[in-house]
Amino acid sequence: MRKKSQPVNSSLIAEGCEFRGDVVLADAELIVAGTFIGSVKGDGENASVTICETGKMAGELAADTIEIAGVAECNVNSNGKLKIGSTATVRGTLKYSQLEVEPGAQIVGDLESTVNARENVKNIEDYASGKTSS
Repeated sequence: MRKKSQPVNSSLIAEGCEFRGDVVLADAELIVAGTFIGSVKGDGENASVTICETGKMAGELAADTIEIAGVAECNVNSNGKLKIGSTATVRGTLKYSQLEVEPGAQIVGDLESTVNARENVKNIEDYASGKTSS
């Protein structure tokens, strides 16, 4: 399995700035310290979005790796790791394959794992009944 590298290109929406529109990231990083209204679509496996403590986002957000420490009023779809920091307030549907939520984070909405939930339930039931896979 190929190890993911860090994005080469970074873009910043600085504190005090507001961006309205849509962004497509191809193996790049977007850092939101100001306000972003619109949609972000990560079009590469190294696309990442960070919403800083001072950052605010409204719209749609999809990327491989997403970290939220500010305010996000949007649907979030992470193909990799979704991290919700202790200072975050998130409203919307959050889809993820890996989720990390720090104590103090506020989430209002739905959480949906994109991993095979039925297989996970079957494994838990097998474990609880003493069955082991061979």
